[in-house]
Amino acid sequence: MNSLSQRPGPNERRASQQRSGWDTYHQAIELLNRDEWGAALRLLAAAETCFRSADDQEGLWRALSGQAAAHWGSGDHSLALARATAALRTAEDLGDTLGAGLTAWQLAVLVLREGNYRQAAELLLQAEDALGRQQGALPLHELAASAQLCLEITRWQQLAAQRVVEQHSASELIAAIQRNLLARLTEAAAALRTLWGQRGRESWSERLLLLPTALAPALPEPVARSSLTRRLTRWWRRLVDGAPQQDLHAPVAPSSLLTSDPPPAPSAAPTFTLEPATPAPALHDVAQEAASTTPPPAELARFAPPPRRAARLVVTCFGPFRVLVDDRPLERWESARARTVFKYLVTRRSTPVPKEILAELFWPDSEPELARRSLHQAIYCLRQTFKRVAPDLTIVQYADDCYQLSPTVSIWVDSDEFAASVRVARSRYAVGDTDGAMQAYAVALDLVGGTFLEEDRYDAWADELRQSYTSMYIEALHRLARHAYGRGEYSAAILYGQRLLQHDSCDEEAHLLLMRCYVAQGLRHLAVRQYQLCVSALRAELGLPPSEELEGFYRRVVEAGRDG
Repeated sequence: MNSLSQRPGPNERRASQQRSGWDTYHQAIELLNRDEWGAALRLLAAAETCFRSADDQEGLWRALSGQAAAHWGSGDHSLALARATAALRTAEDLGDTLGAGLTAWQLAVLVLREGNYRQAAELLLQAEDALGRQQGALPLHELAASAQLCLEITRWQQLAAQRVVEQHSASELIAAIQRNLLARLTEAAAALRTLWGQRGRESWSERLLLLPTALAPALPEPVARSSLTRRLTRWWRRLVDGAPQQDLHAPVAPSSLLTSDPPPAPSAAPTFTLEPATPAPALHDVAQEAASTTPPPAELARFAPPPRRAARLVVTCFGPFRVLVDDRPLERWESARARTVFKYLVTRRSTPVPKEILAELFWPDSEPELARRSLHQAIYCLRQTFKRVAPDLTIVQYADDCYQLSPTVSIWVDSDEFAASVRVARSRYAVGDTDGAMQAYAVALDLVGGTFLEEDRYDAWADELRQSYTSMYIEALHRLARHAYGRGEYSAAILYGQRLLQHDSCDEEAHLLLMRCYVAQGLRHLAVRQYQLCVSALRAELGLPPSEELEGFYRRVVEAGRDG
């Protein structure tokens, strides 16, 4: 009886396992700080077992996050991604907003190293949202800016793949954006280190591995076997200083570790490194020259993508058409025609549409009675589509021989939000509130993820709206580009100008803006090249010479180069 009473109960055993897990976890941190990946992994696996047995979810996501860092350090990237994903899910299930924010940040950096910029942007915004609920001066604006830069890289990669822009031009711009992204992530990590360092060394040491400290890009085999510090430093020297390839194998002193902005300062080493896209060899130096002389794109970084209002239906019209019902994607439609009718009603949901107009629009070659029957069938299929996923949702109402999306359904549509943001920008601009107008224009641009209803690009009913939205989009780009140039934010102005040329390669104002930006940075050779691109586009598409203003500016650039 006495022996039984001395046995620890379930709660005592759980507490003992919990203490053992944390002790093991702290030992693993010390090993990870010394880059002893294998030993750290063994301890973290043991800690994970203890945490699971004790049902300690906080310890569990920390152990999983530590394993992600250790797997990455040992070169097993697939396992690193898997463990980081598991850590994020565990923190989310626990409701730990700090853990969710940090693990989302960690996973974002891991997927960045894999080249997945779109997923990285989503994770960075998720990290910003979670960390925004914490107390303290966390670097949230840098996370939002980094997410925007990730999306810009994705955009230019797509344009280059579709041959909308020249590969060389896209590579130059992507290299500059990546440089900016690296600096911002470095600054964000340094700010977080400083904040937690002020709160106490113990608290900081526990969170040290939540942000990967070792994401060096792949280097030639002899260098890959060297220490992590040397790999980081050699890569940075090659990127910033243009160190010759043969010099990359030379020993490097630890004191030369990179910082966010060269030349090195006596601050802590940064948390992140990213592998830049390699431009064409002839333009590599030009890309680095532009990157080193270009200030951060504050106009782009200032505004994160606007949050969606709480709504039962979320509809995306820019790019691939998507519908979310209660945050779940609507993937199966009862008929293709029902989907098309729904698009039409969404884009005109403020006004009831007579059934005769719908019948004539979508069944123009049918007899009136047959067209009406087809419309009724399409509406029935539309209702069944939504009834299958949300039985309580009345999607369409019929009154006075007109169809309309039910006003009782809360719905968020990206194209409506885009148009509303442009209207706000115009009204603020009209009363002299330039900063407010630029903010609204930037919000509008963040909503445009592609062509409006791109699947219906040949339908007249969609083309009318598409042209209207395109006009507003170009207006926003021009206003933001001029504003950024006037503030000396040339990187942002260049991004806006390039996006304008994506829509119209003959936009002389955009060409001239880019030339002015390059000259302001001392890059006259890029200004001359931009002039040549403009002349070629005007000749090929319109058969016209450039304007006198552009010609005059080009002559001044050439003359200044000769005098210099």
